Amino acid sequence: MRYESTTNRRLRDPSHAQELAVEAVRHIQGVLPQAPDPDPQRAHPAAYRVVLGLGPGRSGTKSLTELLGAQTACVHSEHEMVVARRYRRDETGRIDPTRIVEQEQTSSSNSSGVTSGSDTSSARGGNGDILRDKTSKRNATKKKKEKKKKGSWGSDRRMEWDAPRLVRGAPPLTEQEEASWRVLRVLEQRYAFDEWMLQYSKDDNLLAYKPRKLGARGWRKHNNGGGGNEGIAFFESEGDNDVTSDHVAVPVVAAVSSVGLAYLHEYIALDPGIRIVVLMRPREEVVDSFLKKSKGRNHWQRHERRRRNPQDQRSSAKVAENVQPDKTWDSAFPNMSVDECLPFISAASSDSGNDDAVQEDTAWTPDKATAIRAYWELYNEISHKLCQQYPSNIRTFDMHDA
Repeated sequence: MRYESTTNRRLRDPSHAQELAVEAVRHIQGVLPQAPDPDPQRAHPAAYRVVLGLGPGRSGTKSLTELLGAQTACVHSEHEMVVARRYRRDETGRIDPTRIVEQEQTSSSNSSGVTSGSDTSSARGGNGDILRDKTSKRNATKKKKEKKKKGSWGSDRRMEWDAPRLVRGAPPLTEQEEASWRVLRVLEQRYAFDEWMLQYSKDDNLLAYKPRKLGARGWRKHNNGGGGNEGIAFFESEGDNDVTSDHVAVPVVAAVSSVGLAYLHEYIALDPGIRIVVLMRPREEVVDSFLKKSKGRNHWQRHERRRRNPQDQRSSAKVAENVQPDKTWDSAFPNMSVDECLPFISAASSDSGNDDAVQEDTAWTPDKATAIRAYWELYNEISHKLCQQYPSNIRTFDMHDA
């Protein structure tokens, strides 16, 4: 089977994915002796428990975030969190774990503060002001003409489904390099968890300082009434990783997203005591919801430009939908290949006059609905496999039952 996403191929072989994750963690621990805690002055990972919420999207993950945040032991819960880059990338795009972004930015700002002020003061007056005014006007006009792209943070601030492409001409990442890249991205997220713990540990009573969230009161009432006991018991299991011991809760931080499935082996390799909840929803409900939510966007297929020649008589299915690139969400979902989409041909694809092309496997491109179905099936299949592989870490629930 041909794949557009290297992550899809890796996740379908869970044993190999687990081996890659374990080897990558050992490699990173050799480079960073403090891993998985890069900064010794920050909270140690053993001081709190990490709970992950997963789902294909449009499956109640936002409500799951509120449910986790409403638990007594939960310090902070966040939906689709932003994970800022902590480790510097080299000229090819590879992560260099020995270089910290924050330290370099601080040193560069301190060294350049005086020179920038002197440059601006010396350039004042005369024709300099006129040139600057003309340049600023040109830049403003250029920005107005540029086509706006959806998305506010950009792919470099969120967890990505696949490792980003390197600069043109650079050799592609190997499987081992991609695994190390995923481990470092998880460590960057854990650095954010440490920041949460530092913020709330300033108070004497850590859990009493926990902020109230929208809907938290309703979730507490629901839990006290007996609903959702199965999921809560999962986090209060017996053993060394108990969330509760003698009624003293270990602090919990929770992060809910759809892209976390791509890093699941790395999460468990770094923290064997992690707890993961997968919330699923019936396939066609997810497809319909995504089609309404993502009008004008397509996160599951490569963006192709329309042909300029209107007389081109080739298959109309190859002419891509007029979609707008989304710098926030395009990298959070996999690109589904034609082979992965073939078993889930939608009615729109079968009615487009491309039956011969589908049978011959030539010149046929699935529509967005078909790609979303293939994505849901991938997510559902991998989730159930991982539940069997890590029974003490992962549980899957149906959205309507939960």
